[in-house]
Amino acid sequence: MASSAKKRQYDESYIQYGFTAINKSGIEFPQCVLCHKVLSLECMKPSFLKRHLNSCHPSFISKNAAFFKQKEEGLKRARFDRSGHFRQQNEAGLRASYMVSLRIAQEKKPHNIAEKLIVPCCKDIIRCVIGCDAEQKVTSVPLSNATVHRRIVDMFEDVKQQVIAELKEASLGKFAIQLDESTDMAACAQLLVFVRYVTGQDFKEEFLFCHTLNTTTRGEDIFNEVSLFFEKEGLSWNNVCACTTDGAPAMLGRRSGFRGR
Repeated sequence: MASSAKKRQYDESYIQYGFTAINKSGIEFPQCVLCHKVLSLECMKPSFLKRHLNSCHPSFISKNAAFFKQKEEGLKRARFDRSGHFRQQNEAGLRASYMVSLRIAQEKKPHNIAEKLIVPCCKDIIRCVIGCDAEQKVTSVPLSNATVHRRIVDMFEDVKQQVIAELKEASLGKFAIQLDESTDMAACAQLLVFVRYVTGQDFKEEFLFCHTLNTTTRGEDIFNEVSLFFEKEGLSWNNVCACTTDGAPAMLGRRSGFRGR
């Protein structure tokens, strides 16, 4: 029975039952163009396909083959490739979304530049060079303003966790920090902290975090902000072997400055 099942092939007349073919590892399986369900190879028979249509989609029984053909075209456009992965599940589209978001972050561009400029430009190039069919794949890559923001946050969290893991595994468990408080374009005080540690046989310097100081910029506020981060990420002040700051009183004050605390 297994050998006979492998010989079953999709026939174009099966579209009248609402079924198209999907290729998986060189074998064609029947796929419903209405619910996108993929049936087993044994169901590649008109009787099984008609049963699915009657039981699962009774309101579409009277539809003609042209209607199902239109649904089939929409299903094919939704696929990224012949293996049947849809755009919301496709690893290639997700990878492309992260790569574009990374470039946007590196160039310090607004997050909505992807949907306003990058995607339209890519569609124009692909349509002119490759063809209209490939253009649809670019449209399916998630690059909205909110999506790009989430991608950048995800990458930041991933890099931060990698740095923290390396700090905890650093030679002798020691690391040095360098920090400064600065004011951004919106007149908001930002605390930036860098870290230096030994990994393997080399020294490594990485950006640790940047937090907004919502109240004042006194040494106490800066110390509390760093302490909260250390406590949250499981780092200890006992492992800080050196600290570098500028000459501001909030940093170097003997009693209330950050170094004093």
